This record gives sequence, C-alpha cells and structure tokens, in this order.
Amino acid sequence: MRDTNKKKVFVIVIALKAALAPMIKSKQIDEKIQQAEEYIAQNEFEKSIDVLEQVQNLDIKDEQLLLKIIDISMSIDSESAYQFLERYVDVV
Repeated sequence: MRDTNKKKVFVIVIALKAALAPMIKSKQIDEKIQQAEEYIAQNEFEKSIDVLEQVQNLDIKDEQLLLKIIDISMSIDSESAYQFLERYVDVV
C-alpha cells in the first residue's frame, strides 16, 4: 500500500516538474536577458556576449529568442549578432 502511494507521489512530482519546466526556463531567460542588457549599459560587452551565449544555450532552437539575442547583440557589434545566427543555423 505504501509503495503505491510513493509511486503516485512520484508521478505527481514528475508531472509538476514537466509542467513548470517551461516557466522556469522562461524566467531564467528573462533574467539573463536583463543581465546582458545591464552589462551593455555598463560597457561590459564581453560579459554581455557571454550571458547572451548562456541564454542561447538554454533554448538554441527558439527562433524568437534568437531574434531577441540578435537585436541586443547588434548594439555591441554586427559580428557578434552573426555568430549567434551561425550557432542557430548549425543546430537547426
């Protein structure tokens, strides 16, 4: 009887994790995007690019995310924006 309850709880926990995963990832992405923009405002361009790379790696196949990253990185230089596009194309 207890094993059955443990299995039910386990299944519920797995289902909750699956349901919450996109929201958690979205929050991580939003926080990192904000951090990258703050680095740009502080003229910390290398740090901003590093953070944007982390963002892209969170969901490299997301085209809308790519466009946002390119938009941000264009304020640094076009070469960085092109590199983000290349990484996307290599995966997709």
